[in-house]
Amino acid sequence: MLPQTLPTEDQLKARRQLDEARRAFRARKAETRRKIVVGAVVLAQAGRDPAFRASLQLVLQQHVTRPIDRELLTEFLGG
Repeated sequence: MLPQTLPTEDQLKARRQLDEARRAFRARKAETRRKIVVGAVVLAQAGRDPAFRASLQLVLQQHVTRPIDRELLTEFLGG
């Protein structure tokens, strides 16, 4: 049986970087899922409640400024 050697500093650094990259990936994935869930709830509520839909339209009109995003949200921007 071969004797086990201790990991080098470079190996330890690489493991730490890999662990950090995995944590960051999981955090981004969780944030994306939160946005999807919240968005689905907001859209469902907007479909049921005209006053909420009007408030949502106002907020979107004020805060969505990129043309590509506005095009995607045409239905909710009232145009």
